[in-house]
Amino acid sequence: MQTLIEYIYKNTGWLYIKILGNSIFFFDFWSFVHLWSGAILITIFAIAKFRHKWSTLFAFLLFYEITEIILRFAALKVFLPETIKDQFTDIIVGMTGGYLFYKWLVYYSSEGKNIKTFLLSYKTHIALLTAFTIAFLWVGFYEYKYNVPVLNFSGFNYAAFSFWSFGIFLILVTYNYLTTNLKKHYSMILVWIIYFIILCIIEYILYHFFGVRESGQHVHKPLIFDIIHGTKVLHIFYLVAPFISVTLYTLVKKYIIKAFHMIREFNGELNFVKNNTSNTEELTPL
Repeated sequence: MQTLIEYIYKNTGWLYIKILGNSIFFFDFWSFVHLWSGAILITIFAIAKFRHKWSTLFAFLLFYEITEIILRFAALKVFLPETIKDQFTDIIVGMTGGYLFYKWLVYYSSEGKNIKTFLLSYKTHIALLTAFTIAFLWVGFYEYKYNVPVLNFSGFNYAAFSFWSFGIFLILVTYNYLTTNLKKHYSMILVWIIYFIILCIIEYILYHFFGVRESGQHVHKPLIFDIIHGTKVLHIFYLVAPFISVTLYTLVKKYIIKAFHMIREFNGELNFVKNNTSNTEELTPL
């Protein structure tokens, strides 16, 4: 148990890095986790057609903050101690994530469902969300550092995050395009081949021509052709990244489409009740 706690404690330290703070608010990388948590929970509530989704979301976020405090008092140092303004901000950010994402769900379940413009399509938005999520988690937990100072940032490597976000987004866009003409498993295989060829070319140019090295880890063994240097974890991730990306994208899209349907049904039921109530009132004699 203690080993597990130490492992969690060690590998989540980067999430506590301060982004912005004043006497009222405090934002760190945990704030993005709470933002996504709010969006995920509100999507679940939409699918379940919860009538009291906002109070339920608030209760979930409050329960999480209380659980953090209890774990600290129980001497289980899974989380670093937080201030009141940090916990207050976490709840506000979680509610904001839920509110913004629910507004997006409502819009794309009605007016926006037929938008075909690439940048405004809900599929493009889901691909971006998937890309940012995977890149955020991977770059944060792997703790990239380079031998080129301009590519390094304190705590979180924004350069690696940008590279991976863009790369995963292109993987998903390519997969979507290929599935219009090919079966899904053929599209997946072709996407992986294209991805790995481009990855090898970029890695070769950066490593052998520009001398860029990843220096954040102690092990720097090459995966193939004296390129893609890093740990076994890095090698595994680089090999399976397209599969992880497409799987998460497909899963997220599936449940978002289900949320679209549930919101339309729920709004239809509300309108039906409202119209019937209105008609009844009109027919009721004075």
